[in-house]
Amino acid sequence: MALSFKQLIGRRVEGRGPGPRPPAHIRRLQPYSPVSSLDQIAQAEDTHTQFKLDWNESTIEPSPRVKEALMALLDGSSTLRWYPDLRADDLRGALARHNGVSKDSLIVTNGSDDALLLLCRTFLSSQNEVVVPVPTYNHFMVYAGAQNARIVEVAEPDPFCKNIRHLERSISALTRMVYLVSPNNPTGIVWGEKDVAALCKRFPKVVFVVDEAYHEFSGQSVIQLTQTYSNLAVTRTFSKAYGLAAFRVGYVAAHPSLCDHLHRLHNPKSVNTMAQVAATAALSDTEYLKNYVEDVRIARASFVEFLREQGFEARDTPGNYVMVRVPDPDIFIAGLEKRGVFIRDRSRQPRLSGFVRISVGTCDQMKEVQARILEVIESAGW
Repeated sequence: MALSFKQLIGRRVEGRGPGPRPPAHIRRLQPYSPVSSLDQIAQAEDTHTQFKLDWNESTIEPSPRVKEALMALLDGSSTLRWYPDLRADDLRGALARHNGVSKDSLIVTNGSDDALLLLCRTFLSSQNEVVVPVPTYNHFMVYAGAQNARIVEVAEPDPFCKNIRHLERSISALTRMVYLVSPNNPTGIVWGEKDVAALCKRFPKVVFVVDEAYHEFSGQSVIQLTQTYSNLAVTRTFSKAYGLAAFRVGYVAAHPSLCDHLHRLHNPKSVNTMAQVAATAALSDTEYLKNYVEDVRIARASFVEFLREQGFEARDTPGNYVMVRVPDPDIFIAGLEKRGVFIRDRSRQPRLSGFVRISVGTCDQMKEVQARILEVIESAGW
């Protein structure tokens, strides 16, 4: 019988049995726990009535131009037997025009996760410290820990507030990297140009990594600063606003001098031809992206208002997700899963007791989600 994704992860974590063992610092790592609803959704009688709101993915299909470009590739291309464009020239050219940065400031990667891994492998070692405001995207911790770097967590009493002075005081002579997610997942904190520029200028020997996975929704970015500061890297993904999570394509934007270092370890074969074609096509349809982002923005505001009317503490964010404190996360999550809505439990993270994270879709989609939430509230007697 085939094992579920959760069972496979559990088997990896145990790490028992004979055979080679990795170094001690690898054995100490806690694997990223990708709690997935895919198995449950696949078992549903009608998958179209299911709402996958646990991974902040797009809730609509990619631009029609993506399918058109892929069909043209499959119908007329004889290049599938060859390796992809090792420079990703078409995609990097489109990205350069889209972002207003130089083409040699861009490296296309196998999702933004691969960009984060590349940065850690290039710049970190056991002699380094990495400063990370928490709570945040935990997979980065695995990448930094794999380099045996010491992770310095910076926590505020209120996880929904930032304190740049506290962050600065946490940077020492051993600090090699600072990881900032903007907007932060899950709290929504944004690190603006003024803050990031001040940090880069004050600590020129430190690599500042700004993860902008949700920047399309926030409308805020520090990518232009990469043309000025050689110690800044911005990572982005096509998995959220563009709806291309299955293709695994992202990129890092950085000063050309920093990119020169990253190229030493970058695998130019890691982004396949179909992913490059799909991402390039998605970038060309700015109107489609704009309409979806605006729909999500309106839906998010309405959804937060609805949650507060039910008596919940609802935290709005600039991303495509909200944080909600509920009386009992287990009951709330189970009740929604029973009704085909899948969300993410964040209540076990420090200072986030009682909170769940809910991805936000279109206005029409969220109206149906609200109806199902009301059923859970009534069933739970809240």
